Amino acid sequence: MKRNSLTLACLAAVALLAAGCSKTKQLVGTWTGDMPTPQIAQQAQAPPKVTLQINDDKTQTMRIHADTGQGGMDMAVKGTYAVKDDILTFTETEQTVTLDTKAAAMMAKMHGGSAMVADMQKPHAITGLVSYKYKLDGDALTLTSQKAAPTAQPMVLKRS
Repeated sequence: MKRNSLTLACLAAVALLAAGCSKTKQLVGTWTGDMPTPQIAQQAQAPPKVTLQINDDKTQTMRIHADTGQGGMDMAVKGTYAVKDDILTFTETEQTVTLDTKAAAMMAKMHGGSAMVADMQKPHAITGLVSYKYKLDGDALTLTSQKAAPTAQPMVLKRS
């Protein structure tokens, strides 16, 4: 009897571990959509575009493209991720910003020259932690910021 209980407990532990792994596996891939960011969106010609790449090796890269008509910006944030229950947490370790010609000229004028703009566009080490409550629904991934105001829009990304 004791032996059967131990066997059942081990099988239950393996099943729970496998369920957690399969939940993470479902997130692996490329996800794209619009970023509901009011501050950027008010100035942008269109909502900023997001591409989120989640890899098997627990690394991730989020790319954001925004264009205000007076200049465009691409930003890549790299790091790792972890999943616990319905929370997806990104640990950010590197950020790169690339400005188009208009945006670079505007930034140089505003902030003291092209050397600052060149430095700004080099990869920089960062330390950030961002958590989202997430929901998978077929090929849709909904991310709701854990620090956003209750009225904030979630980010809905589609599998590409």
